[in-house]
Amino acid sequence: TFSTSGTLVREELSNLPSSISVLNQEFLQDIGSVNIFEASRYATGGEFGQVNDTNFFFRGIQNNWQARNFFIWYLPTDQFSVERLEVVRGPNALLYGDAQPGGLMNIISKRANVTRDANTARVMIGSWDRYRAEADVNRTLIPNKLAARVNVAWQKSGDWRDFRYDNFRGANATVQWNPLPDTRLRFEGEAGRIDRNQGHGIFTDNFSATATQATPAAQSWVAVRGNLAQLTGAAAVRSTGSTLLLTNNSPVARTRQFTGNDAFVDRSYTQYAAYLEQTLFQKLNLEAAFNVQDQQNRTLVFTGANALRRDLAPTTATGTANPMLNQFYVDRAVAVQNISNRTTDVRLSGVYELEIPSITTQRLIAFWSQRTDLFDAQNFQERRTANLNQQVFRRHYVADYSAADLAWSPLGGATRLFGTGFWADNEQTLTARSVAAVGSYLKGRVRSLVGYRRDKWEVLRGNPANGGVVTAQ
Repeated sequence: TFSTSGTLVREELSNLPSSISVLNQEFLQDIGSVNIFEASRYATGGEFGQVNDTNFFFRGIQNNWQARNFFIWYLPTDQFSVERLEVVRGPNALLYGDAQPGGLMNIISKRANVTRDANTARVMIGSWDRYRAEADVNRTLIPNKLAARVNVAWQKSGDWRDFRYDNFRGANATVQWNPLPDTRLRFEGEAGRIDRNQGHGIFTDNFSATATQATPAAQSWVAVRGNLAQLTGAAAVRSTGSTLLLTNNSPVARTRQFTGNDAFVDRSYTQYAAYLEQTLFQKLNLEAAFNVQDQQNRTLVFTGANALRRDLAPTTATGTANPMLNQFYVDRAVAVQNISNRTTDVRLSGVYELEIPSITTQRLIAFWSQRTDLFDAQNFQERRTANLNQQVFRRHYVADYSAADLAWSPLGGATRLFGTGFWADNEQTLTARSVAAVGSYLKGRVRSLVGYRRDKWEVLRGNPANGGVVTAQ
């Protein structure tokens, strides 16, 4: 088995002083996975975190990004454009730029093949209204010199829980041009979109304890069946519990999702890259590459939608007897977020193979990279129009559970979406330089990796809500 994750050039795993697992294309097809999260179940020491589309845990340490062709990768990774996955366990920033100490997944994208034409199609049909189609077409335009490859994917998927769905569509195109025997040029571009309602997690017990508590003042403005009022006095009494997960269907079925039809997590992205590789004297491999990725994320989610409570308030906000006494409910709050991110990467690298007969074989690596991130975020909450400092919660009873009851929109002129204090407008640049040597001694019985790395990190942070800008280096 070969990997490029140890020395930036193709190398047998047994020759690398790192812990690396490779999930190749044949294996990925055999297990029928469609994204890196499904595939990660078969990767030693790594598991996905279900926070976003790039979140993994390696050896128990969270990593919020992965790498694709050695560039940092913040974008979703559907498998339609993936050739193989290389799971690098342990510290690896010497070769990758910035990474967590637990490890990193390096994604190798599909590339055009200059030696043969190929056509592949795959169709999947599964439970819970899951439908998926993929097509992969490779064409040799000039044998051994020029080829193009196009991959497309479409997916529509439901869920065993109410209202949830996970839809995807994407396209990837790549061109390989070898103008000279030792010169290789590669271009690639990808665009995709995810439309998803990810619902909420397992219900938690906030009702079983005998003790009660008063509804916190910050959560006291509650809309019940469309009527907005402040809960005070006896109307503010609420139940408490162990907050443990409810692993059975009592008192509410696990299929139910109090996010309703209106929740969404939508991500659209584009990416393009170019790579120039040159081999000199059969010993020196040089590469110049750049990568640009853009993404737009829009989310509308409901916080608190899985915290199940029992209504123990004897009266309503108007002082009348509570008709829903002892009924189960959730109080949820809407959170809207708009995020945009543009990342530009440039990389120069060189690998020289040095052999001293009967003593050692060394791969000498020099690496320089610069990455610039532009990040904008806007957050909104539902607030009272009369006092924008007061957040509004919606109460939904289990007895009223329906798509119509869970539908969300501002309450006429009584509430509106209001931007919260977290508004970000950030720019950061990371410049990394490293040199390393991967050595082999005693006919491969002893291997080593030594190196030196230096980083420079520049950050501009701004908050348009207050006009403040902070510069850090």
